[in-house]
Amino acid sequence: MGAVLAYAPAVVHLEGTLRTRVYPGPPNYESIKGGDARERVWLLRLPEPIELRDDGDPKSNNETETNVRELQLIAAEGTYQKALDGAVGKRVQMSGKLTHALFGHHHTRVLLEVQEWSLSK
Repeated sequence: MGAVLAYAPAVVHLEGTLRTRVYPGPPNYESIKGGDARERVWLLRLPEPIELRDDGDPKSNNETETNVRELQLIAAEGTYQKALDGAVGKRVQMSGKLTHALFGHHHTRVLLEVQEWSLSK
């Protein structure tokens, strides 16, 4: 069983390996060969799984999740992209807020809205 963390508005601090992956994007989010756009995302691969609990708020979509080992990163357009590209494959520390997947652009069950990050020492 992994550490139990909270969804936003709580701020979490995580460490892991930065990766990228290409997924099928719009219009159908099913198949690049079938005509969907290529959608490249940054991912944080955690060394140990984490868990999140349903927050009980019927207005949120924050569901209980277990064995979460990979988080898609949400970074403001243009804010971190070039710097993140230079850190792919490296160990990083990140702070931000966790949210549950909701849209087709969300390719992992849980996402991290990045507020700060740095290379691990």
